[in-house]
Amino acid sequence: MGTITVLDPHAEEVRIVLERLLTECEAGELMGAVIVTEKHNGYDLDMPGTFSTDPDSIAALTGRLQIAAHTFYNMAWQEDEY
Repeated sequence: MGTITVLDPHAEEVRIVLERLLTECEAGELMGAVIVTEKHNGYDLDMPGTFSTDPDSIAALTGRLQIAAHTFYNMAWQEDEY
């Protein structure tokens, strides 16, 4: 089998992140993941694994989700400006 080349740089970024997460999972370092995907026919959300119920951990996770939501919100406004 030959070398696989990904022409889409965004798909390459996704592949790199997924490979890193797989490595962390196989090493026992990954406890849970929140994965939001955009596909041609819509969006999907997967939350495999176990998540801490510690208030600080919940706050850290929801804080990161709020950062993502804020980023997407700003992207929508930037699109409207063009």
